[in-house]
Amino acid sequence: MSEASLLDSEPEKYSRGCGVVFFAIMIVIGALWGAALGGFVWVLDQSEATIEALEEFRPKIGSKVYSSDGVLLGELTRESRQLVPLSEIPLHLQKAIVGTEDHVFYQHKGVRPDAILNSAIYIMRTGNIRGGSTITQQVVRNVETTGISKEVSINRKLKEAVVALQLERQFTKDEILELYLNQIFLGVSAHGVEAASQQYFNKSCRDVTLGEAAVLAGCLRSPNRNNPFASMENALARRDIVLDQLLEEGFIDEATHAEAKAEDLAESVITPAEREALRAQGESVHLKNEGLAPYFFEEVRRLILEEIPEITEDELYGGGLQIFTTIDMDMQRAAEEALLTRLDEFDADKLEYHTSRDQVSEFAPVTGALITLDNQKGNEGYVRA
Repeated sequence: MSEASLLDSEPEKYSRGCGVVFFAIMIVIGALWGAALGGFVWVLDQSEATIEALEEFRPKIGSKVYSSDGVLLGELTRESRQLVPLSEIPLHLQKAIVGTEDHVFYQHKGVRPDAILNSAIYIMRTGNIRGGSTITQQVVRNVETTGISKEVSINRKLKEAVVALQLERQFTKDEILELYLNQIFLGVSAHGVEAASQQYFNKSCRDVTLGEAAVLAGCLRSPNRNNPFASMENALARRDIVLDQLLEEGFIDEATHAEAKAEDLAESVITPAEREALRAQGESVHLKNEGLAPYFFEEVRRLILEEIPEITEDELYGGGLQIFTTIDMDMQRAAEEALLTRLDEFDADKLEYHTSRDQVSEFAPVTGALITLDNQKGNEGYVRA
């Protein structure tokens, strides 16, 4: 073969080689594109199922047990939660939560790329995890029926973001916020702002002050460490941080900020000991799985589970039943006072008897029980106390 022929064939071989490489690259790109598209379609399909789960979601609410005269004896529940419509949650409480967790909640579309980027940079720089989720993303993650776990992974974050974007298209901001405020965990056993208000302040969230609202908002970060029962010092520090954030973001003015910081947190919080004292006085306080007239309360629980097959344990502890009983709290208080008074008198006489005979070591307090039954026509046998 001549030298000219060899020179002519080299470009042809080069051209064929480039064509093969180009074709291979296109196949790889096509495969990657197909995989990405398939993954996106799968995530989108999953997000639609998740949205349906959110639409059908009903938070678990404990069953409340009442006396015949309407006094709340207690609540049977696994999670303390009481639903409150957004229209009844004070604006300053809404601001405290939004200002702390997602101050641009009413501006974004469900996700905040800047917050996600900052969180990723923070993780790379420090090795510590810091959340970059919006309130909408937290709703998606915290509602158990969505099937989205809390694991730290790219797949979970991608699915969470897609569902959050979809959620914002199908629900209003107020609907999302209402669900969030009734679902968030705020320490000990409280889920939602109403249960937390009752737990820490023994009053409805409708009546909390700005300072108290800031305490609740402060519980969002490490709720079992920053709640006022666990550490009054931590709760106070977190309250002040929340109030500073609200001032910085323009949610409150200087005067309101100073007034809220001046509130006496120790005066506001009802401690477990104070709650127990109120309960001993017969006052109706926020109780979980224990109640006024405790023996009667437990008998009601047992009777429902053992004698009423239509009511399952899940329904009793999460179905939001309202259970009215025969007990009369005025009679119950009178019966308790009469019994305890007579037992004290009996113990005093018995101790005096043993003391006079130098037998004090043989003294043992007596115990007693009293059941009051109704004998009125039509109510025969009803337990009143």
